[in-house]
Amino acid sequence: SVRSELGRLRPEEAMAVMRLFLAAAYHYDGAEEGTLSQELRERHEERFSDRLRDFARLTRRLRDGGGDRAAESLFARVRALAGPGAAGLELSRRIADADPKNSAALTRLAWDLSDTGDLKGAVEASEKAIALSSSCSSAYTVLASAKYQMRDIAGANAAANSALSLDPGDKKA
Repeated sequence: SVRSELGRLRPEEAMAVMRLFLAAAYHYDGAEEGTLSQELRERHEERFSDRLRDFARLTRRLRDGGGDRAAESLFARVRALAGPGAAGLELSRRIADADPKNSAALTRLAWDLSDTGDLKGAVEASEKAIALSSSCSSAYTVLASAKYQMRDIAGANAAANSALSLDPGDKKA
């Protein structure tokens, strides 16, 4: 549940996540219903963009303070709250766009792209994440998975070996 997921976060993290989701809900719900004026849609979009930037700053601090795993853990929780499908993928895309130098955001986007069958997009996002942080084992793992599904066995093997050299316990690799 949302409450239990938020309960696992530090207060600063939970607040950033709640603000992000409130802004997203106002933005997307109003847009889907078609009930918002253009001016109101623009204000919601601006607020949503501000919250995405706040969230990106938080994850950057997490990554800098606790490594990629701390930031990836928060992204995984946020993604779980967003639910499956296009809305969750769009949220991952928007977070990655808000901070294009955030390897954890790009890794989360790569997983989401892979899950939706966009293997080329998953490879691109994971390669960007690796270029930013070559110590991010999960970026190598999603790269290995996407390349394997694309029948690039040599590329998948190389990426899986890189993931395992960074995290020998990575069962997905």
